[in-house]
Amino acid sequence: MSITEEKLLQWSTQESTDLCSQTYQFIKKHICELPFFKENQNDISLYLQGSYANNTNIRRDCDVDIVMQYNGVFGYDDSLLSTQEKESKKNHFESARFTFKEYKDIVYRQLFNELLSCSRVKSVLKKAKSIRISLENPTIEVDIVPCFQYRKYISFSILDPYSSKHYREGIRFENTETDDLIINYPKLHKLNGENKSSHTNNRYKSM
Repeated sequence: MSITEEKLLQWSTQESTDLCSQTYQFIKKHICELPFFKENQNDISLYLQGSYANNTNIRRDCDVDIVMQYNGVFGYDDSLLSTQEKESKKNHFESARFTFKEYKDIVYRQLFNELLSCSRVKSVLKKAKSIRISLENPTIEVDIVPCFQYRKYISFSILDPYSSKHYREGIRFENTETDDLIINYPKLHKLNGENKSSHTNNRYKSM
């Protein structure tokens, strides 16, 4: 029986998807052991970003990007708000308790210590935009992308200051080599039926 090109593509896609899923679960398990995660787990969203999250990556040695979004601090654009709305928002939220670079350093140090004894882990490196983890057996590169929540405000009300209806949610992080600010709006993806919401009821601290 001949095997069609479509069937080969289907098998390759499934193999790559399975590898990415297994890798995500492996890394996630260790992230959940970090002291920072345990202390702030209600304010942290973990999710995949990229073609593998949409089951379209068919490379055996695919890279996996895992977003580690901390929602206890957020950046924002309030240029569309009225003067009164800006003032209300400013008076409601507190200042951030640490910078992005400090957050990334905390995650890097704790990940390095957590993964140091894992036989599969070849290296843990702090890159300009991510934390790169190189795994063996099989070989695969994983990028952890630490970031803060970002809000593009369209309105604000002191009656419901935490409501997501007031803003478009994105992520904010920095190239820590050039200090360039990076803002984008990735979609939250499902993995094995899991979908983490980035909204909590905490008193967010603006930056």
